[in-house]
Amino acid sequence: MESQGQESSRFDAARRGERWAEEEIHALIEGFARHACSRSGPRLAADLAWEDVAQEASVNFFSVGLSQYGGQGSEESYLYTLVKTTLLQRVRGADRRKKREELSVSFQRVALPASFDRLEVDSILALLDEICRELLRQSFLSDTPYPQLAARMGLAESSVRAKVSRCLRRARELAA
Repeated sequence: MESQGQESSRFDAARRGERWAEEEIHALIEGFARHACSRSGPRLAADLAWEDVAQEASVNFFSVGLSQYGGQGSEESYLYTLVKTTLLQRVRGADRRKKREELSVSFQRVALPASFDRLEVDSILALLDEICRELLRQSFLSDTPYPQLAARMGLAESSVRAKVSRCLRRARELAA
């Protein structure tokens, strides 16, 4: 392990754009990423490639982290923390993406009760505002997936889901 003075010179050299320092820092980040991913356990091993974590951590470091480092503590500790944070963000992002996909599949098809005939549905839809009417038609009667609806409307998928939910609640109130 190098002394604090030598570590500082590596970061200072990277700030000046010296290639050797950037390569050493990237090598450290790769080593930390390899280590952190290997310790993440078998559940995450399939979802996490240490190379991806290292690349993202390097981009984060050279775009923002290098200028944010205030000289407090070890630079290696700073890099390791950056790698761990990147790893956690990737894990959480993968978990959120997986949950969204599961929800998307479960919400794609909603069976209308047998008591609903087309005339009842049309009469309820007629009482809704135009946006709700179109959203419910597209999402349930035409089976348009939420991501596709979101793209058409220029909204986030979560916003479309919330709008559909509110429209369904309103339709249930009108049907009661």
